[in-house]
Amino acid sequence: MPLFVLRIAEDGPAANDGRLRDGPIISVELERGVRGFGFSIRGGQEFGAMPLFVLRIAEDGPAANDGRLRVGDQLISINGRDTKGLTHEEAIQLIKQHPTVRLTVRRHKLP
Repeated sequence: MPLFVLRIAEDGPAANDGRLRDGPIISVELERGVRGFGFSIRGGQEFGAMPLFVLRIAEDGPAANDGRLRVGDQLISINGRDTKGLTHEEAIQLIKQHPTVRLTVRRHKLP
């Protein structure tokens, strides 16, 4: 299971030594397949305000076939809606709302 960074103290060593850096912002649009969009998420307001992250990508699903979404990507927006403050269930409902989902994700870089 991947390890996710939930918070970085502004004055802590991780913020000051440059090891963890924000990576690129990536836009992904996926069409629903027979079994959904082919990815699962983790996080939400009910998990101590944990940001929403891609937890798994299903083999041969739309997300895997597209190739842009990766495990560990942080969801910034879903169908144009900012994910800050969303519960896990609200995020799931936004994803399921249409036959196409538009995601904006941030890919964090590690050294």
